[in-house]
Amino acid sequence: MSSSPGNNEISLSQKLDEISEGLVFTEPDDLQALGQLHNLVEQLAAMADGPAGATVKAACAAMLARLNDIMLERAPDAAKAMEAIGKGVSALQSVLSGVVAPDRVEFPAELGVAPGPAASEPAEKPAPEAKAPAKPRKLSAASSFRATFALPAYVDEAIFSEFLARQHSVLEELEELALGIERAPAPDKLDALRRLVHTLKGEAGLLGLADMEKLCHAAEDAVGQRAPDSLIDPLLEMKDWLGHAVAHYSGKGPAPAPIGNLLAALKGDSPPNKGRQSRREVPEAPPPEAEPAAETPAPAAPPEQSFAFEGDPSLIGDFVTESAEHLEAAELQLLSLETDSENQEALNAVFRAFHTIKGVAGFVGLSEIQSLAHISENLLDKARKGEASLAGGTMDVVFDAVDSLKRLVAAVKSALAAGTAPAPDAELPALLERLRQAASGELAPAAAPHPAAEGAGGKRLGELVVEMGVATSDDVDDMLRLQSAEPSPAPRMGEMLVREHRAPARDVAMALRAQREGEGAAAGEGKAVQVRDTVKVDAERLDRLVDMIGELVIAESMVSQAREVRESGNVALKGHLDQLDKITRELQEMGASLRLVPVRATFQKMARLVRDLAKKSNKPVEFLMSGEDTELDKTVVDRIGDPLVHMVRNSVDHGLEATPEERVQRGKPAAGKVTLRAFHRGGSIFIEIEDDGRGLDVDAILAKARERGLAREGETLSEREIYSMIFQPGFSTAKKITDVSGRGVGMDVVRRNIEELRGTVEIKTERGKGTTFSIGRERYILPTLSITTSLRPERAELATALQRGEMLKVQGRLIPLFRLSGLFGIPGAEPDPTRAIIVVVESDGKQAGLLVDELLGQQQIVIKSLGEMMSGIPGIAGGAIMPDGAVGLILDVSGLVSLAHRG
Repeated sequence: MSSSPGNNEISLSQKLDEISEGLVFTEPDDLQALGQLHNLVEQLAAMADGPAGATVKAACAAMLARLNDIMLERAPDAAKAMEAIGKGVSALQSVLSGVVAPDRVEFPAELGVAPGPAASEPAEKPAPEAKAPAKPRKLSAASSFRATFALPAYVDEAIFSEFLARQHSVLEELEELALGIERAPAPDKLDALRRLVHTLKGEAGLLGLADMEKLCHAAEDAVGQRAPDSLIDPLLEMKDWLGHAVAHYSGKGPAPAPIGNLLAALKGDSPPNKGRQSRREVPEAPPPEAEPAAETPAPAAPPEQSFAFEGDPSLIGDFVTESAEHLEAAELQLLSLETDSENQEALNAVFRAFHTIKGVAGFVGLSEIQSLAHISENLLDKARKGEASLAGGTMDVVFDAVDSLKRLVAAVKSALAAGTAPAPDAELPALLERLRQAASGELAPAAAPHPAAEGAGGKRLGELVVEMGVATSDDVDDMLRLQSAEPSPAPRMGEMLVREHRAPARDVAMALRAQREGEGAAAGEGKAVQVRDTVKVDAERLDRLVDMIGELVIAESMVSQAREVRESGNVALKGHLDQLDKITRELQEMGASLRLVPVRATFQKMARLVRDLAKKSNKPVEFLMSGEDTELDKTVVDRIGDPLVHMVRNSVDHGLEATPEERVQRGKPAAGKVTLRAFHRGGSIFIEIEDDGRGLDVDAILAKARERGLAREGETLSEREIYSMIFQPGFSTAKKITDVSGRGVGMDVVRRNIEELRGTVEIKTERGKGTTFSIGRERYILPTLSITTSLRPERAELATALQRGEMLKVQGRLIPLFRLSGLFGIPGAEPDPTRAIIVVVESDGKQAGLLVDELLGQQQIVIKSLGEMMSGIPGIAGGAIMPDGAVGLILDVSGLVSLAHRG
């Protein structure tokens, strides 16, 4: 007796699920597992009948043929054949779940499904009463993932989508609570954690997400039963697993790893770190899990993958994106070094790129990338010290290192998407050996130059790359057209070829080398390659929108203040202008806020970083944060991450004492304290990193500076000048180089990134008490009509007059010198006028010099009142909203000049 069509489709679905699970854990060389799969597919074909029977039989025949090819080693590419079988299973699941009709299903071409009745003519539809009631609906993830999962029929997809959208903030809160409990296991935090996990468990249960529900249930029990300090590691492991799961359900990632080990860790049955599989581990079989019986069909759990990265998937994704940018910039800087081997700035930039990649790769557990970047960094460090020359074969091996890092990063990106282990790079061991030889001066000479390189000195680079086969003449013509469209100065041909991916950087470097070494090298291409930053189109459009809003505000202000309008006396016109003023103000505020995002996510990553560094260095560290909801321009938030990583690592590794015992001997708590805060001051936003460690060693810094020739013996330097030495490239007082710090690169990265954001880094330190790094900048606005000149004075132009304070000699007469930092209480301002800028302003025939750190630029602004509560402040005329949303204070020149002359 045959079963009803509905019941048969359910049994077919169950058999398909068995095949799908088997595929996940089957390798192409595992004959026993392949044989079991073969039997399952044969059983599926034998069960097939009903409306979808012909389609199922045709697909099974094709899958059996592919399996036979794999087992008999006839398949050209066994991995692709396995992938085609997996896609075929997914296609059948979509048919049996009712998502796709049998006559509409599309199988992968590689599977080779023979056309059958289902492909040529629609099968007869079953009568309504024959359909299986309330079947779960299969939801497919993105096409790059074979995994599928199902929702119960009673769950609305809109509700499921809303659930996924909320989880980003929920998981951030979970991590924040876990780290907070580790610092101070207060009952209210434990209660908040229990409530959060309980709510998530209930939602997962309603949506049929069985694995998520089990983990949350175990976590909820653990919060009430286990000591808080034993909870943190498994809770953070669970947070990472949930992040993988949410990404998978959203179609943005592979299925998460099996939950068996993690579930045991939450229950206290095994150490939490064993819950993660090794990078190369593949389980022989999925862990058996007994499913409780239920009236409503339980959804199929996501197929368990055989691999999970050690690091947080979001951090690894960020690393992949940022590494690509670092490597692209490094290539262009290497081209600059190829034409100008003395370009120390370019060498430092390449070194910083490798150093940053090494540090982050180590943090997220990508050991191959970390090792390659570390050894490359050793070679570049020798080049910076003059112990190695980046020329010939040595330069080639550095280019090879960049290419290899690109391949490794691309492999991580693919593995992250597919849920597999990154493919090993067979060329890596040989490259590592060549890098070691280059660092020790044992590298073999570079290969003989290309025949076309003879007499290359008189040729332009465009001609040379065509003759050497590096690029085609069409490529060169395209680059020339792009050059003509670029604003002056246009980028060089070599940079354009690499930037537009028309030629490998190494080949362009060889052409540049041949050109440089030839007699009478052409001046046009003999100069250093200019490295230009690029802006993504979306960001550019957003900036243009904000700029146009600013223009609209200025135009509205001009119309409102026009004499004809003010004297018209037309009440209706005044009302319309008031309405226009209100709208433009709102537009200005909206435009300024379009790019503003809170720093919470960046700060939260620092919390995890501190925790992991503390465990690695065996230092108990208390990490405190404040001001996480402070908003900054998105570009600033994105670019502030690297400096914060280096500064936080420096605080933990260098700032805090080496051992708890050393701290106790100094009368401090055993646990060190690192504080990260963001706050508003003077209309600007500041970020501070503070530690209660040893403080900066002024004597050690000064000794190292003299050793490196940055300071002369007997030269008197202020503490501010001594502290600034730590920002020099390669400067480090560390006695030991580790994978965390000691290279003298981190603070160089900090300074350069902050300076590119038009900010400064100020240092306050006290020996034995700790150090505070402050990032930010006070900005003030001066009316350009009041400025007569600006200058950086010589020491001879400064004087002190009786009872008149500091004076400045300008064009033969003395004028008072006024320090804005003294009036507004700005800490860390440049105290030496010969190192700062003096802006000479005039009002009512009187002049004064204003001491400022830097002139940032000129732009049109609209003056806004500061309100009655802040009116009458000496030296302040009003405020203005800057393009990045910050408030700039407008200086009252007349008031400042009067204050200066009164002394």
